Amino acid sequence: MRNIALAIINRIVDGLQNADLAGAPCQVSGPER
Repeated sequence: MRNIALAIINRIVDGLQNADLAGAPCQVSGPER
């Protein structure tokens, strides 16, 4: 079960890093626009 949790966390971290590289259009710039 720990391996599944770690895999999910790694995916979330990868998604956050990808969003930062793309300028985070959904999470950061969304409310401002």
